[in-house]
Amino acid sequence: MIAICLAGFTNLQAQVSYAELPYPNIPTDGSAITGSVNADDNAILSMAMGGTMPVVGTGYSFQVQTGKEYSIDCSITSNNFVGGIYLLNATLTGGGFEDMLEDTYPYEGELGEDPILSMSFEATFDGTVKILLLDFTNGFDYELKVDDGSVNSINAISADTENAIITGYFDVLGRRLKEEPATGIYIIQYNNGTTKKVTR
Repeated sequence: MIAICLAGFTNLQAQVSYAELPYPNIPTDGSAITGSVNADDNAILSMAMGGTMPVVGTGYSFQVQTGKEYSIDCSITSNNFVGGIYLLNATLTGGGFEDMLEDTYPYEGELGEDPILSMSFEATFDGTVKILLLDFTNGFDYELKVDDGSVNSINAISADTENAIITGYFDVLGRRLKEEPATGIYIIQYNNGTTKKVTR
């Protein structure tokens, strides 16, 4: 067991490595998985410092096919989120960053801000990819979606953005924008819980 004092925690104790976490399957049809992560139940050892840094986190996995692109979107509710999404290979060593395929870290939220973390991943192999959600401060609530862009995906057939109300604009790092950008890549959030990535 490793104990360390981080911002927002008193002696956060982690007994499980990120490599030993359960990584249940998440669908790739754009349907949402929701959950909560906290210091009491979800303290793990992250990839930082060779797999010895205590943080708060949880994991999922999904199947990929060579040449297919996957969108990963995670809406975070937290008082002060400092963390990110990590995509990991299926055979974890527990040794740190050599397990990582892609990441969104660092995202440092501001008080009162609920970030949307987004990334895309183009598979160069057939197999399993693991998703690790980490927070270095005080835990968070989340809604996670993976979309493979298939015609039958939930976002493709049922995201009614024509009748939905826009509730916010975000950059690709999840920072809220004051208005819709004239150019660039950004994310639109709607009141029906859907998001849409836009490139202009």
